Amino acid sequence: MSQTVIKTDVALIGAGIMSATLGALIRRLEPTWSVSVFERLDAAAAESSDPWNNAGTGHSALCELNYTPQTADGDVDISKALSINEQFQVSRQFWAHAVDNGFLGNPKEFINPIPHVSFTHGADGVEYLRKRHAKLSAQTLFEGMEYITDPGEFSDRLPLMAAGRDFSDPVALNWFTDGTDVDFGALTQQLLNYVGQAGDVYFGHDVTNLTKQSDGS
Repeated sequence: MSQTVIKTDVALIGAGIMSATLGALIRRLEPTWSVSVFERLDAAAAESSDPWNNAGTGHSALCELNYTPQTADGDVDISKALSINEQFQVSRQFWAHAVDNGFLGNPKEFINPIPHVSFTHGADGVEYLRKRHAKLSAQTLFEGMEYITDPGEFSDRLPLMAAGRDFSDPVALNWFTDGTDVDFGALTQQLLNYVGQAGDVYFGHDVTNLTKQSDGS
């Protein structure tokens, strides 16, 4: 059986957004390093990074309730939401740098404005969103978030959800107009194109074993 030996400074396993981002950062910071990407499938961003499989919220904590859990004493812990949103702002700064330096194209190809909305119903859910809004809206990153409980306003904002709804069961929204939708598939493909200019991207390659050599390679 013949073998092909590939020597590379960096081997990235999987052609998704994480490998694409890390590969692009390495190329910017260490332009003399070689980078090789190995992907089991025949296309980039074909699993979790694909827009059909990814919510596209950027994981900015504007609408994800799991980032703002209610504590045992009834308070709402927003610490993770703040951390997540700060990380998303760093991502946006990197993407802006990439656009300015020509290795990402028109931002409309991968990021666009869209409202982010959290929804609850029932007295407990409505009270939880009230507390969540009070704490988040006081933070600069979440300034402008709305708290909506009026059935008429709910119907204007979300007519499909309002159709046929019995509003005797109270509802609440946390609405943030200046959210974004991120197409991580398109973003991955553009970043990998940049990585591939100074390295190699191998599709249809299954990685079955990784072993660190005595020299650290």
